[in-house]
Amino acid sequence: IDSKKQPWLFLKLAEKIPDVKFQMIGGISNDKRLYEFIKKASMRHPNLDFLGYIPFYEIDEYFKQASILVNTSEFEGYPNAFIQAWMHHTPTVSLNADPDEVICRYKLGFHSKTFDQMVQDVKTLLRNDQLRREFGRNARRYTEREHDTNKIVGKYIRILQEI
Repeated sequence: IDSKKQPWLFLKLAEKIPDVKFQMIGGISNDKRLYEFIKKASMRHPNLDFLGYIPFYEIDEYFKQASILVNTSEFEGYPNAFIQAWMHHTPTVSLNADPDEVICRYKLGFHSKTFDQMVQDVKTLLRNDQLRREFGRNARRYTEREHDTNKIVGKYIRILQEI
């Protein structure tokens, strides 16, 4: 839970779509006051479970069960959470982050750009099972093609051999 991730927007999203169950995962960062504020504020939203920190070895289960990964960050490089979600056929709705336009280019979800559009994009995916499944399949294919461990390890080996 960090200010650059704008977690208050996720709370606002849960308010805008009260008939949907949301989960927020995130540990304490340098800003303990923000963490406590978000934790306490989330209790006012009956459709939102604030789960706090989840160890890496347990996180895949949440990506498997999720319908959508929502990213409210102000900016990010290439979030690991995207790859983890996509591995489990979970499409992404991202407010700002779309590294190299992969979300849009490969139809892995939506790059919303505004909060109001993000609300609409989440609603669209929740109401359209076919589109959500299509984006999920695209996401899985993308990770298999671009982030397969065997391919990545081979690239690292070649790079290290050149050093």
